[in-house]
Amino acid sequence: MRFIDRIKKRINVIKYWRKQGVVIGNNTRLVTSVIFGSEPYLIEIGSNCNITDFVEFMTHDGGCHVLRNLSPDLADIDYFKGKTIVCNNVYIGNHACIMPGIRIGNNCIIGYGSIVTKDVPDNSVVAGIPARIICDIDTYRQKNKEFECHTKNMSSAEKKEFLLKK
Repeated sequence: MRFIDRIKKRINVIKYWRKQGVVIGNNTRLVTSVIFGSEPYLIEIGSNCNITDFVEFMTHDGGCHVLRNLSPDLADIDYFKGKTIVCNNVYIGNHACIMPGIRIGNNCIIGYGSIVTKDVPDNSVVAGIPARIICDIDTYRQKNKEFECHTKNMSSAEKKEFLLKK
């Protein structure tokens, strides 16, 4: 798929989810496989975020289904823990799950496959099941400094050549 076609597809995804009520900031990237739950209007995503493949946002606690069958006065209950808020400049890795009512602070990285069950403070890197703080963003940069490659503005061919020589 050509680069411009990917851009158009991404814009359409963002337009679709905005129509469903998700608040999405500027320069945020969503892939088509992101799942925003049955109440997408309870989700806010800031600017400059990258939400990758198969990330799932939970908007309610489905366990109340069991309680509905226990008593007639519980037949119509739902459990909502409030809005889920992803602040600015956040990366959420593939297959992560964000539980209801969570706030992810500014400048955070959520690792692949993590299940986020608690709020994430600004400038944190979290990973695991349940997700826990691994380090702060400055430590993450220092740990990975030797792997830095300035390839973001290279063409695919230039990037391939550079990486194969490295």
